[in-house]
Amino acid sequence: MRKIKEVLRLRFELGLSQDQIARRCGISPSAVTQNRPLMVT
Repeated sequence: MRKIKEVLRLRFELGLSQDQIARRCGISPSAVTQNRPLMVT
């Protein structure tokens, strides 16, 4: 759950790309993509 919150924070507060988010969180880019439904604005 913490990683999901961090992904959302990085996306919306900092406006980072999926690749940048993946690198900062230490997860694969596909893991960021899997959370895309949560990122709908």
